Amino acid sequence: MGAKSTRSVAIELAENIAAIEQWRSTLDERTSRRLVHPLSNVRRWKAAVQAKEQAVTDARKATAAWARFVAHAEALTPEQALPLWRLIAAEATIHIS
Repeated sequence: MGAKSTRSVAIELAENIAAIEQWRSTLDERTSRRLVHPLSNVRRWKAAVQAKEQAVTDARKATAAWARFVAHAEALTPEQALPLWRLIAAEATIHIS
């Protein structure tokens, strides 16, 4: 990595120092000690932020899918819906416990 690249990453680190320090405070001591270069810190911090944003997006998509499912299930007759609700109850038992 050239001096210009290192400098630009150092600037990005400085601009986001509060968020990066907060993220670093969640790391174990060994990992924290190994992250000394600005590029290492910025890359790992960005990856953590992206993973968190993806989790939020996935949760929103799952919530929307659930709402669509419930709306469609409510349109079914009780006899048609019962096997689906039983399947969901069984799946929930597996995934929650």
